[in-house]
Amino acid sequence: MCNKIDVIDIIQQFSTLYPNYHPADIAETADAWLAIVEHVPGDMLKAAALQCSAEPGRAFAPSVGEIMGAVAQLQAKAASLPDAITAWAQINERPSWRAFRCPVAIDLMERYIHPGANVRAILADYGDHLRGCTACHEGTVLPNVHPFVERVARSFGWPERFPGDNPEADRAHFVRVYEQSVKSALAEAAQIPAVTQYIERISAGSAIKSLAEGMKK
Repeated sequence: MCNKIDVIDIIQQFSTLYPNYHPADIAETADAWLAIVEHVPGDMLKAAALQCSAEPGRAFAPSVGEIMGAVAQLQAKAASLPDAITAWAQINERPSWRAFRCPVAIDLMERYIHPGANVRAILADYGDHLRGCTACHEGTVLPNVHPFVERVARSFGWPERFPGDNPEADRAHFVRVYEQSVKSALAEAAQIPAVTQYIERISAGSAIKSLAEGMKK
């Protein structure tokens, strides 16, 4: 995670890049930043700050909030999260049918093609082996789908019941939910520890418990 030196480096860099940015007390400013960014790896924080600084037409130093937004975007890229259209295309790829064979079955198959092989005996052995082998099986292999896409798609009933017989409506619904899911995931990832701890604390408080108990009545 980042430390005070990382933050001071960024602040000093901003002071060089932006003539109108000169904090009165760099150390005090760094302490204020740390309350928000301390959970972010130092190299990622610096990369996000550079990304914000490289925006065309920027005249003022990026705010901490803008930098945290850039951190969220970097996290999404690091996780290789596809956009909604790509996600929709992934779940619409057709599954494939594959046969999985253990080394013993493969050996029998190789013996089958050898010149002079006792084909009838090998086929009998192969059939007996398949009936008793738990490693040999055949089945449907799902397309290569990003884990996050799969999680959202399965909430719709994919791959058995979704997409259905109304592709346009299914596509619109999936894209909307997927984009909201990505937005929520990035917001959760960017949530600072102090806020997370506060939410956990109040959720365990007596007022919340009383409210929950009252709703059950």
